[in-house]
Amino acid sequence: MLYILAATLKDGQVDKFHAWAGHAEKRFAAASPRGWRFKGIFLTSFGLGPSESEIHWEIDNFAAFDAAVDTHGSNGDYAKVVGEYFSHVSAGSQRGRVLRAVTDAKLQLVRNEGLALAL
Repeated sequence: MLYILAATLKDGQVDKFHAWAGHAEKRFAAASPRGWRFKGIFLTSFGLGPSESEIHWEIDNFAAFDAAVDTHGSNGDYAKVVGEYFSHVSAGSQRGRVLRAVTDAKLQLVRNEGLALAL
């Protein structure tokens, strides 16, 4: 499974974030909670839309979220690097999502039959 944390960077933070992220990737990889494998920090490109960042992890299962809470609560480097990430992003812009392979037997499909969108 993949866990993706996305957020919009604060105005004027792109250069600072870019410099910070280069060092932070190694720290995220080293301090990742049990059951989490860090895949990278990503940033929108070509000036298309707002400056959006994403952090990607591969996670073993949903129990890995409990391990993340425990690791963050220990106030070690994982908590520090997560706090630094949030210092670069706009409050309230964060959103996370879990993706499973379409061939995963445990994939739960979200159906929106009957959902009408007003255009």
